[in-house]
Amino acid sequence: MTDRDERIAPGGMEDGRPAPHGWSVWRQDDHGNRFEVVRGQSRVAAEEEARRFESLGHKQTYWTAPTEA
Repeated sequence: MTDRDERIAPGGMEDGRPAPHGWSVWRQDDHGNRFEVVRGQSRVAAEEEARRFESLGHKQTYWTAPTEA
């Protein structure tokens, strides 16, 4: 979790508004390429998916962010 994540209210954006398009899970591979792997989830569901992917033991990094339109 980053400092930015700490500032985001549960379920919403930094200013407390809900994320309008839900939450996404992103992955960064060993070469620095970034891919959106899940989109439009609740924040809780996206965080659970990110933890599940991380638990698979691959070298990729996973994180959640508000889904962009």
